[in-house]
Amino acid sequence: MPQYFFHLRSRAATQRDEIGSEFSDLDAAYLDTCQAITSMAAELSHACFNPEPYAFDITDQDGKLLMEVPFTEMLNRARTAPSPPPPPSEPAVPPQVARARRLAGEIADQVKTLRRNLLQSCALVAQPRIATGLHQSPDAGDPAGGQAPGLRDDPEGPASAGPRGDRGSSRKRPRAATRAGR
Repeated sequence: MPQYFFHLRSRAATQRDEIGSEFSDLDAAYLDTCQAITSMAAELSHACFNPEPYAFDITDQDGKLLMEVPFTEMLNRARTAPSPPPPPSEPAVPPQVARARRLAGEIADQVKTLRRNLLQSCALVAQPRIATGLHQSPDAGDPAGGQAPGLRDDPEGPASAGPRGDRGSSRKRPRAATRAGR
């Protein structure tokens, strides 16, 4: 593999590369030089030196100048480098992701509907019995004893009778009705 030497040149002096480096060809040596220039320019700037007057001279084993690479070449590229294209407004989404997003939206809508229905049901159940017309007295012939159908106090239903034969042994009668019945 050919060996290349990279001599650092400034206005004041030239630092000769006595060791050199092996590369497959001059293009590979040039690309490596470009990377070195960007890092060295940053170091020189950080140390308050102007990197523009510096350059690398690339030579072969015999000392023949093959290429001159000024730092300004790389610095000007960095200044005039085209900006990357803006990202697309909306990246392409795989169909599975689009379907998942759509289904998640539908589920969210269903949850909102269920919550609204639940709140309405709770409000209806919480309404006083007077407002719903279920306040009839047990003596008015209502077999449920003034309760809505299916909402009896007695878990065994209307067929059970208490010790005195009244329906719903757990049901308490008003005192006046109890005294009158004795």
